Amino acid sequence: MRLVRFLIHVLEAHAETLKRLAEIIGEDALLNALENMNAPNPQNPGKITTLETNTPTDAPPYDELQSTVADFKLSPALEDHLWSYPYYRMIIESMADLNMQLDTGHSESQNSARQMVEEAFDYSRIWIKSLKPPLDFPGKDTVSQAAWLQFRSTILRRLGYRPLSPTA
Repeated sequence: MRLVRFLIHVLEAHAETLKRLAEIIGEDALLNALENMNAPNPQNPGKITTLETNTPTDAPPYDELQSTVADFKLSPALEDHLWSYPYYRMIIESMADLNMQLDTGHSESQNSARQMVEEAFDYSRIWIKSLKPPLDFPGKDTVSQAAWLQFRSTILRRLGYRPLSPTA
């Protein structure tokens, strides 16, 4: 899996979370909460191990990201918050080659793609907990987790893991 595809899945899960929250409390209230949010920055991602660095593709990686995000059909304000999602920003700002293939090896020393999936999933929980009122309602965590559980399951399957197994 290329790093850009991984990031597309991260943005997709976060976009779904933003949409669900906007449906529940309204977009204006969500934007207000996002503006007043003080989400902690994620820790550095797991070591990104590559198999090959320049895999030929049809589209440059940033074009892939932009066209995919446009398909999410978010309002411009929510799209700005999507692009500023801290876990995504951390990877983009790391200057990693977005076309690189993530290592999908199954040994403990070569599990960087799997580790990144778990880090993204864990950070999504931290992010949702850092939202302040009016986003402090019962079930707030559940709203977010549906999209992120789908993210985790999809990526782990593509990496060759069984996402519901205790060792996945």
